[in-house]
Amino acid sequence: MRKIAVWHIDKNDPDKALELLTKSSRINLEHTSSWESRRNLACDYFDIGLIFANKNDYVTAKEFYKKSLDLFNKLNLTNELSDCYFNLGEICMLQKQYQPALENYLTGLGIDKKQNNRFNFSGDYIMLGELYAEMDQNTQAEKYFLDAVNIAKELNNRMDLADAYNNLGVLYKADGKIKKARDSWRLAQEIYKQSDASRAETIKDNLLSLDDN
Repeated sequence: MRKIAVWHIDKNDPDKALELLTKSSRINLEHTSSWESRRNLACDYFDIGLIFANKNDYVTAKEFYKKSLDLFNKLNLTNELSDCYFNLGEICMLQKQYQPALENYLTGLGIDKKQNNRFNFSGDYIMLGELYAEMDQNTQAEKYFLDAVNIAKELNNRMDLADAYNNLGVLYKADGKIKKARDSWRLAQEIYKQSDASRAETIKDNLLSLDDN
């Protein structure tokens, strides 16, 4: 049931997804003596949090992410904890609670480093960079975006590489570094052209906007 719900989330049908996840969580709550049911319940709560985050209901999203985190901790499923902390951090950032956001992000990054989840590193660094950019700490933001570029190149993680270049473009434009912004966006555009036409068009518009500077 949860897998079907995730499919509905991907198809932008959150109400149907929430209906299915609510049913799934009720079933799992009836079988909490089972380790597997508790794990599934933690996953249900995580996905419900995602739905409410997409609805901009940050209070409810945070509530379900915390429920998920608590269950994963009790089950000692440390491989699931990083995503919980990063999603909680993102909610805090959207609520402009920057210090709690940073603490959650750094906790998530610490877990990924401890477990050597290297494929997560570039995404982690991008989210930290976006947080520092939001706090107008552009030097620190640039550092994390460049860290993301380096690890994404190393692991051939092309979508994270494009996202890192895109963020650098935004950052450099805000700092008035037009050449660096143009170079970064062109690199992002080349990757997006092969995998995400919509983002490639957005980058094209961004590049055209530089001609006014």
